[in-house]
Amino acid sequence: MTDEHRRIVTTVVAVGLAAFGSWEATGQEWPPWMQVEPSCPTEEDVVTITIGGIWDHTCTPAYPWIELDGSRVDFYAHLDPDCFGFWWPTPWELSAPVGPVSAGTYDVYACCCYLWLACDVYPMTFIGAFTVYRTGDLDYDGDVDLDDFNTFAGCLAGPDNAYPPECDGADLNRDGDIDLADFATFQRGFTGSGC
Repeated sequence: MTDEHRRIVTTVVAVGLAAFGSWEATGQEWPPWMQVEPSCPTEEDVVTITIGGIWDHTCTPAYPWIELDGSRVDFYAHLDPDCFGFWWPTPWELSAPVGPVSAGTYDVYACCCYLWLACDVYPMTFIGAFTVYRTGDLDYDGDVDLDDFNTFAGCLAGPDNAYPPECDGADLNRDGDIDLADFATFQRGFTGSGC
């Protein structure tokens, strides 16, 4: 297929999508809602983004993938060209992992494409942001210092011992207890105040 044919096909598909299932179509919820798991991720966590909403057709977005470019996360979804459904408002939800990322704030944009044909036609829409904290930053102030140590020390329960829900962030290796393995991780992340 030549570039000219690809441009024509992309234009035809884009016009068809405007009638079939663009974000701007009547009855759709756009921008979609977004959820990030875990809710306060650290550099050691695999971050998963879930988006969803109401689509105006039973053929809802599918096949998610994510591209990470610095502090920008692009969340793509496709409409299945082989789907034959009904014009009926339908809830949809998609999840995709971002993976472990560095501490910082990330802006999330979303787009739905008709396979590869229209991914460059529809603009990305900003849907939210999330922050990844330094491992051991238990008060979420951007550093790992003595305030965090005091919180950690109050949660240290030892191997295979339960801890209260407010200490969940101190289980740095996510193995179900707060012990010396977590303390070793805390020490590696210690920066001091304001760092």
